[in-house]
Amino acid sequence: MAVAEHEHKVGRWYEDLFTRGDLDAVDDLIAPDFVAHGQGGTEATRGRVAFREWLRWYTSAFSEREWDVHDVISEGEKAVVRYSGWATYRGGLLGIPSED
Repeated sequence: MAVAEHEHKVGRWYEDLFTRGDLDAVDDLIAPDFVAHGQGGTEATRGRVAFREWLRWYTSAFSEREWDVHDVISEGEKAVVRYSGWATYRGGLLGIPSED
């Protein structure tokens, strides 16, 4: 995969999924055998259906989401991303209340 293609997919990953919460983008950006690992290496999410459920939770727990991609380092089929992000917490994470 070319560097420009990696940069495009990374941009869509943060904009379409994490900023806009676009559930329709999941099939294009998430592999059918996708696995996300949580804290301590535990498996947190497996597959597109589970990712959609997680994304629904994420977009309800955090609003005003913004992400900046600073660097994409790409080689072959792999890419590493340096990014920063911020959002407003609305509640729903480990029973921690929001401040509003």
